[in-house]
Amino acid sequence: MDIQQDVTTISSDSNANGQIMTNRQNAQSMLSNSNNDAFDPKKIIYTLWKSKFFIIFCIGIAISIAWWKTYYATPIYTIGASLQVKDNRKASSPASLLYSQDMFGGSKRLSAEMKFIRSYPFIKRVCEKMDMRVYYYQEGNIRTSEIYPSKNAPFEVIINIDADSNLVELPNYKIKFEDEKTFLLVNSQEEWDNARSYKFGETISESSTTFKVLNKNLIKGTIYGFHFTNPSSLARNFLGRLSAYAEEDASLIRLNLISSVPERANNFITTVMQEYIAYGLEDKNLEAVRTIDFIDGQLSQIRDSLFLIEDKIQNFRSNNKFIVGDDAVGRNLEQYTSLEDENRKLQMKGKYLDYLIAYLKDNDNYKGITTPTAVGVEDGIANTLIGRLVDLQIQREVFLEKGSTKNPFLVEINIEIDKIRESLLEHLNNVKSNDRIAAEDIKSRINTLNNQMNSLPSAERKLVNINRLYTINEEIYILLLNKRMEASIAQAAAREESQILEPPFNYGAISPNAKQNYLMALILGLIIPIGLIYLRNYFRNTIETLDEVKSISSVPILGVVMHSKKKKQGRNTPLVHEQPKSALAEAFRSIRSNLLFLMGRIDKTSILMISSSISGEGKSFCSANISISLASTGKRTILIVADMRKPQMYVPMPNDEYSKDGLSTYLIGSKNLDEVVQATSVENLDIIHSGAVPPNPAELLMGVVMDELIEELKKRYDYIIIDTPPLGLVSDALILGKYADASVYIVRQDRTPIEKLKGLERIYSEQMLKNVGIVFNDVKTQSVGVYGYGSYGGYGYYEVNDADLPWWKRFTNKVKK
Repeated sequence: MDIQQDVTTISSDSNANGQIMTNRQNAQSMLSNSNNDAFDPKKIIYTLWKSKFFIIFCIGIAISIAWWKTYYATPIYTIGASLQVKDNRKASSPASLLYSQDMFGGSKRLSAEMKFIRSYPFIKRVCEKMDMRVYYYQEGNIRTSEIYPSKNAPFEVIINIDADSNLVELPNYKIKFEDEKTFLLVNSQEEWDNARSYKFGETISESSTTFKVLNKNLIKGTIYGFHFTNPSSLARNFLGRLSAYAEEDASLIRLNLISSVPERANNFITTVMQEYIAYGLEDKNLEAVRTIDFIDGQLSQIRDSLFLIEDKIQNFRSNNKFIVGDDAVGRNLEQYTSLEDENRKLQMKGKYLDYLIAYLKDNDNYKGITTPTAVGVEDGIANTLIGRLVDLQIQREVFLEKGSTKNPFLVEINIEIDKIRESLLEHLNNVKSNDRIAAEDIKSRINTLNNQMNSLPSAERKLVNINRLYTINEEIYILLLNKRMEASIAQAAAREESQILEPPFNYGAISPNAKQNYLMALILGLIIPIGLIYLRNYFRNTIETLDEVKSISSVPILGVVMHSKKKKQGRNTPLVHEQPKSALAEAFRSIRSNLLFLMGRIDKTSILMISSSISGEGKSFCSANISISLASTGKRTILIVADMRKPQMYVPMPNDEYSKDGLSTYLIGSKNLDEVVQATSVENLDIIHSGAVPPNPAELLMGVVMDELIEELKKRYDYIIIDTPPLGLVSDALILGKYADASVYIVRQDRTPIEKLKGLERIYSEQMLKNVGIVFNDVKTQSVGVYGYGSYGGYGYYEVNDADLPWWKRFTNKVKK
């Protein structure tokens, strides 16, 4: 008879006992070697394969969640655009006139512009420009979608409110079309049972706010929503999603906005760039406007003076009918007019200097200051310093708008502004002193001419004076008109050189990322179940594989009993005699052969004790099948059910009836041997049932009556099988061990505790039982296959039940049929 190759066999020669002794001596070394195997690929593969359906289930759940998140999540897009900013500053920095090096380099300009674009006041200005006071929504079966642009909404909300602060705490609202004239309204925190009915166009007062709802094309049964907002909250919202970075080598500012509504993001970025360009134009025109205002004031005064002088000339000519034609008078008048013109220019320059000095002393915002060139004052140093002062003022406003008063760059800007302001005031005071000296010289020369003119006749002298005043005012008036025309032309021709280089472009959805979601789902679908599996295995305390049995114990392995999926029709199935060609029958034949080798060739009656560590490991089931297998060889066999505490019966009996009398009644002397021995339905197999449960089974088994029973049975039978209580729970098995020629220890997969098997190793090494062998019971087919032991059906001889096959093989067999 073939013996299963992968179970440990015991040699049949006379040195079998010596080999067992050697195994016992090497038990500890075997344990230490097996424990040193930190990595076992076969065990890892087996563990994962055993839980393959759980892993597939977890992957399926993870993929389903990823699909749900990808399909139903609101897409988030990135909208980008590029703005080219040109630096219009003078090539030479004004600061270089005062300091050895420029404190702020050219790169600060682009950085300041970028910070200005992302400043709260500017973004609020953009939000006010777009007028996004009402947001509209439509509820779907899965998610709520925003309706944008708002003109596409099937209804319109007209809000009657001016203050932004009144809109901050307003709730969201939901409306439902009721009929052509009315609708239902609730806030988002209310149920529809509390809905209020209103007419379309009716003024509604909710949360201290009044508004109207107009019907454009509402669909019955669809739930819509809307909520109010304001530029202040919108600006904060957009600032949190707007990013900007500069490319200094190309003078570019790139803007990116993250939004779930790409159309709104596109319009917002477009408005940002348009408002930035418009703001630049306003800044450039501010100087021209202030210059025109200053010149208009001067023109008004000189115009009044010209009107008065013209009246004087007309009246004088009416009263004095003569013409002055003397060359001397003409030359004196020409010189006098020239000197008066210079004097008047100095006076106007003095007024401008007084205005400029007062402006610098009384104001700390120099953005709208009028430059000397704009009013016809030639002063290159003042022009340069004022230009630098305006640039620094713009940079300071950017930092102040963001509220960063302690920014180190702002501190440096303030220091430089103070220094330039002091230098400009000192320069202006020096210019005033120089102009004062020039004015005194001109005044002296005018006095000399006046003395010469006084020698002329009175009428001529008066006419000369009148003409002199008229000529001077006329020339100044014409000069101012020219300057005003230049300022107007500059204002009309002003343009912002910054331009939109790349209009807003949708770079696509950044969320949900389908590839990333599915990849993450696959990773989590593998990691989580594998982690749970190994966490369970880490805390597992039961035997799972045959290799674990070998690594923990050096006790010989007699055989492996496979798990059977066949449904039991009664308490006596399945048994080996019912399916003699099954894998179960072959397993117990192998165990029987190994038992014979283990006990050696003896002519006397062989006594076999079968035990286990705890209840439920299949000890009684194996006892019945081993007994049937031994009886099938023609040997007289008897099975003693010595587990009087919790007996289990699997041996088939005539009419399926067991006698109530058994071992316990025999040991207490109430029945004789013939009365407790029962014949089974299996030929050559008898059984002694456990009988009634006694209060002291251990004491009964230790008595002389038990010795007499064994001796009597030896005379009648070839094999005596003793089904004992679990070895790890009570001492009954060790008491009965003195009768046994061999002991079979049942280890069940996923049932026998590891510590109990280690306890068997101690019993084995200390020779507390004779010829101990292990039967690995209820082993799943896949676990044996992974470890290389194969399926019994693989021999091609044995019959295999369909119930024992994997589901895919059962399905294949049905298809073939």
